[in-house]
Amino acid sequence: MIWKFYKADSQKVHYIMGTMHLATVEAYTFVDLALKYSDACDIYMAEMDLSTVSYPEVVSSFHLPDGVTITSLLKPHHYKRAVHIFKKAFHTDLTALDHFSPFYILNSLTDKIFNTRWEKPLDHYLWEKAIMNNKIMKGLESFSDQKDIMSFIPLDHQVRALKKCIKNTASYKRKVLHLQSLYAQGDIRQLYKSTKKSMGALRSLMIYDRNDLMLSRLIPFLEDTSVFVAVGAAHLPGEKGLLKGLKSHGYIIKQLTL
Repeated sequence: MIWKFYKADSQKVHYIMGTMHLATVEAYTFVDLALKYSDACDIYMAEMDLSTVSYPEVVSSFHLPDGVTITSLLKPHHYKRAVHIFKKAFHTDLTALDHFSPFYILNSLTDKIFNTRWEKPLDHYLWEKAIMNNKIMKGLESFSDQKDIMSFIPLDHQVRALKKCIKNTASYKRKVLHLQSLYAQGDIRQLYKSTKKSMGALRSLMIYDRNDLMLSRLIPFLEDTSVFVAVGAAHLPGEKGLLKGLKSHGYIIKQLTL
């Protein structure tokens, strides 16, 4: 999940890694490789500058608009069933999340599925290690960028995704665990295909448009110093992925192995 990239006429070597926002053994598969090559660079560039936002700010950004609740978005019998299913399948009290967006709830459920082994998700762990190693810290997206993206996702789309999970929790768990397994295997192409399929009509908003933005912000840093980039794995492959984008800017790409 790590590639080095460079131009033939330059001595500057950079690295880009696909990460997962998880604290599982599988998510940490490539952590030693990441630490090795991030330490060789001057700049650590994450998907978002984690020093610019607090956890309470992130959580509050997922609040539903005033007057809207999960209770109001679901029919009474659907809501009652959801409360029962979430408690049984995910050990989650849905009533405590009534003022949060469906996507926030789904992300919370995802965390319940995995067998967490590490204290922090991989991307947070690598960020803190880079700070300890006195790297220059940067982010390809701002917190405002990510809030704007979420604001464009129709609420009815989020509700449909939540209902789909309620209808078949076993299928939801299988799909999430499958993505983690693909990551640990280093099968980034299949991981990308599965992620893209799950995004449906949102793939441009959630993947393609963000890739263009991140690439435009990355390129100016590559001329004068070495950069280690860590972004969600689904942003790397594909015709509109960051790897292809770097190639279009004249960079040679080579994957590193364990």
